[in-house]
Amino acid sequence: MIPFCNKTLDYTVEVKDFDDNDVSTILSHVVRNEMACQGLKPISYAFKEMSVQELEEFMNTYSVESEEFREEIEKDMIYLCTFGL
Repeated sequence: MIPFCNKTLDYTVEVKDFDDNDVSTILSHVVRNEMACQGLKPISYAFKEMSVQELEEFMNTYSVESEEFREEIEKDMIYLCTFGL
């Protein structure tokens, strides 16, 4: 999930860039060093902002079961958080 994100939210809930350094920090420090070492299963949340019209266009262009549809939906997502269970 995390590598598909290119934006995140700041403390004022404004969208900001989510760069490779942010991704690396979360994956290596938070997920591997803090969660995995404790035996926790990391779960990340992200979402994609799109209008109903955009979604309908995707659905008319690609089969919803296709790899192409999934790739379009999963790119340019907004990262929210990662937590461990």
